Amino acid sequence: MMDGPDREFSNVEVLDASGLVLRCLIDGKTVGVPPLRMLPGTTIIKRTGYRGTLVLDCEMARELGLS
Repeated sequence: MMDGPDREFSNVEVLDASGLVLRCLIDGKTVGVPPLRMLPGTTIIKRTGYRGTLVLDCEMARELGLS
């Protein structure tokens, strides 16, 4: 069960899309984001160099150290 609102991050850069997780640069921090945890509203795609918006639930954002 979610314990808070979704978190939206803009200007997210995909650094590496070759593994099971997307390695992304979010607010100056490099994190591995599991694609199955991305929520509707996310615009980044599995392509290195792509920039866009990433939406995560509050718990996943906390696990990644983003909140």
